[in-house]
Amino acid sequence: MKRLDAYEQQTPNWTRVEMLLAAFEGVMERLRQAQELVAAGQNWKAQPFLLRAQRIVLELYSGLDLRHGEVPDNMGKLYLFVLHSIGMGEALNIPAALDVLGIIRDGLNSIRDTANELEHRGQVPHAPFQTHILQDVAG
Repeated sequence: MKRLDAYEQQTPNWTRVEMLLAAFEGVMERLRQAQELVAAGQNWKAQPFLLRAQRIVLELYSGLDLRHGEVPDNMGKLYLFVLHSIGMGEALNIPAALDVLGIIRDGLNSIRDTANELEHRGQVPHAPFQTHILQDVAG
C-alpha cells in the first residue's frame, strides 16, 4: 500500500494551514536530501529531489489568489526566489531556499492554532482536499 492510500481511505479532514505545513515540510525534506547529495558531489542523484521540490513549490505558487492584495503577491515572489535557487536559475543555492521556506513555515506554525480555529468555526472557508499536493509530498 502506498503512503497516500492511507489518506484516501478516510474522509480527509485537513485544514488549509495543515496542508500548507505538510507541503512545506515535504519540500524542505527533499531539499535537505538534495543538499547532502550535492555536498557529496553527487549532483545527478540530487536531481530527482530537486525536481520534486520544484513541483511542490509550483503547486504552492499555483494556489495563490493574487486578487487578495500584497500578501499573495509577496508570497509569489518568495516562491519564485525559491524556484530560482533550486535549479531554475543560473546557480544552485539550496541553503537560501531552505532559509526562505523555513521562515514561511515558522510563520505558518505561529498562526496554526488560530487558523485551524477560524476554519473550524467557518470564518475561513474549508480547504478543498488537494490529493495532488499530498501526492507530491508523499511521493
